[in-house]
Amino acid sequence: MLWIIYSSKYDEEADNPAKRMLAEAVNQGIESELLYFNYFRVDGNNLYYKDNIVENFPDVAFLRCNEIWLAEFLESKNVRVINNSYSIIHCKDKLLTHQIVDELGYKGIKTVTLGNKKYKELVKLFGPVFILKIRDGLQGKDIYLIENKKQFKSIVKTIDRNNFLAQEYIITSYGRDVRLYFVGDQFIAACERRNENSFISNIAQGGLTYEVSLKRSDIDKAREIKKALQGEIITIDFVYGEDELIFCEANTNAGFQSFAYLGYDMRKIFMNYIKESEKKRAQN
Repeated sequence: MLWIIYSSKYDEEADNPAKRMLAEAVNQGIESELLYFNYFRVDGNNLYYKDNIVENFPDVAFLRCNEIWLAEFLESKNVRVINNSYSIIHCKDKLLTHQIVDELGYKGIKTVTLGNKKYKELVKLFGPVFILKIRDGLQGKDIYLIENKKQFKSIVKTIDRNNFLAQEYIITSYGRDVRLYFVGDQFIAACERRNENSFISNIAQGGLTYEVSLKRSDIDKAREIKKALQGEIITIDFVYGEDELIFCEANTNAGFQSFAYLGYDMRKIFMNYIKESEKKRAQN
C-alpha cells in the first residue's frame, strides 16, 4: 500500500495535481490512497486522520509536503517514507544544507545566520550587495536583495531575524540558476530557470525554463550532495559562478512544472521508481 500525501489546499483546485498523482499510481497498478497531511494529528503513540485512529499503515508514504513530525511518526511505524525525515530536516533548513555541503568540500554560496549581525559586518563578509533569505523558504518567497544600508534597515524591521540567513550575492547568476532532478540514483535532467525581470529565478516568481546539458563532474557533484542529504526524490540547485557552478540549495518537495514543460512525465517517473524499488526491497 502506498500513501500519497499532499496538502488539502489542492483538493479545492479544479485541476487537482494530487489526484493526478494518485491516478498515475493506480494506472501503474499500485494500491494507493490519497491523504492530506493537515488532516493528520498525533496524540501520544497514536496517529489520527480526520479524528479517526489510524490502525493500518502503508508500506510506503510519498510525502509531497515538508511535515517532519509526520515523516518521523511514520518511520517509527516502519513505514518507508519518501523523502525521509533526515532528508526533509536537512533540506528544509538551508543552513544545515550548506553545512553538509561544506563538509563534502564542495563550493556553496557563502551563508551565515542573520541574527543580530549589523550591516557593516555583512558588508565586510559579502561586499556592498548581498541577500537575505528565510531559513526554510519555498518558491522564491521571502528573499531580499540588499543594496544599501537604508534598504537593510527597512527589511530587518519586518522579519524574524533569527529565522533568516544572510548570503553572498552571485552577480554572474542574476535571474538564473540550474536545477537537477534525481529520482533514486537516476539523474533525470537539468534545467536552467531564467527570469529576465528579477534576480529570483523560480517559476513561481515568473521564471521560464530551458533544458541544459551539464558536465559529468557537475552531475556527479550533485549526486554526492543528494546522497549526503539522504534524498530519494530530490532536486539540487546551483547558481552560475564566473567559471563554475556553485551549490545553492536542495529540495525534497520541489515542484516539477519546469520539467513537465520540457516534456518529462514526472508523475510516471516517480511512480515507476516507487513500484520498482519496492519490488527490489521485497526480493532482499
